[in-house]
Amino acid sequence: MGSTLVETININAKDFTEHFLTCSTCINQFSSDSYDHQPKLLPCSHTVCRQCLERIVNSQPRSDAIKCPICREHILLPRGGVTSFPPSFIVNQLLDLMVRLRRDVIPKCNLHTNEELLFCETCDKIFCQLCDQHQISAEHTIVPFSLAIKRMNEILFFKASKSKIFNYIEINLIYS
Repeated sequence: MGSTLVETININAKDFTEHFLTCSTCINQFSSDSYDHQPKLLPCSHTVCRQCLERIVNSQPRSDAIKCPICREHILLPRGGVTSFPPSFIVNQLLDLMVRLRRDVIPKCNLHTNEELLFCETCDKIFCQLCDQHQISAEHTIVPFSLAIKRMNEILFFKASKSKIFNYIEINLIYS
């Protein structure tokens, strides 16, 4: 029976978005919700937003073909024009995944579902700006609750590691 190694990698969301979810032509993020920034898949396998493709078509003397703005390949327009290029299903799936990940990562208020939770490090209080008119002043340190959770996890990990080191020292050096 074989074993499978699974490697976990950390991906910076900003870098990922910049490289895979951004139109190379206009540098706007693709959107499955926005008509203008829908990712369209070209026959050369590059993805460009619908708005950029429209702009390219309108700037060409010939309206039946364009050049890919990335690789410069000659591309014939489909009968229905730019809107008839197929959507980039991979980019749309990645956009949906990023939305789900953001939703899971950023704790939201139960009453005001669009409001991110905040944490006052001075008072140890969790609140959203609509539920609680927390006295925000220069003496109070307010951070997003997701950042507070991350910091608490780092502290717990450090304490657990420290405890393991002390246990190792105690067992191997003191009692041996």
